[in-house]
Amino acid sequence: MNVLCPGSVDGDRMVRVIDAEAAATGESAADLRATYEKQVSMRTFVEGRDIAAMAVFLASPAGRVCQRSDNLSRRGA
Repeated sequence: MNVLCPGSVDGDRMVRVIDAEAAATGESAADLRATYEKQVSMRTFVEGRDIAAMAVFLASPAGRVCQRSDNLSRRGA
């Protein structure tokens, strides 16, 4: 079994989360985004297309040898 664990995904939800935190703390949204990005191993948010591509790969014959993987994880490398 494989699991897609993307962590922070770039998109409307993260914009809302960051904007709400910026409004509550007075920090700029850009600074907060940079802080969030520093907390993930890839130093950037995953995009929806990355998740879709990984799902397609895992479901394809090419992904047949991938087993028991935690993919697109936000954990440190």
